[in-house]
Amino acid sequence: MLRLMKLEEPRRDIVIRSPRYGLTLKRDPKPKEKWIMAPYRTQAQPEMSCEELKKLSGVKEKQHEKNLAIFNKGQILRSLSSFHGLSLKSSDLLRMYGAWTFLYGRDFPCGCL
Repeated sequence: MLRLMKLEEPRRDIVIRSPRYGLTLKRDPKPKEKWIMAPYRTQAQPEMSCEELKKLSGVKEKQHEKNLAIFNKGQILRSLSSFHGLSLKSSDLLRMYGAWTFLYGRDFPCGCL
């Protein structure tokens, strides 16, 4: 049974938009390509700045710049076929997200990773 109750204090949950996690392109990859990096969670506070997001995630500036460079290299690929059948590392996921963004035109909030 579902029941709605009024809270004394509003919740302060922060949910950040990110791609789905756990899908792979190992078997029958073509139908999954459109959905593999589609936004799955949504940031609850869209007014949050890139700096606030980096602080919240704990990502250091150098790592952020490295991640962004890998993401941008993925946009040059313009295809997800090179990721079919692979077990992906973090850098592969960043490149794949770059390629996916080129193909389907979605991006992280405020343009940051």
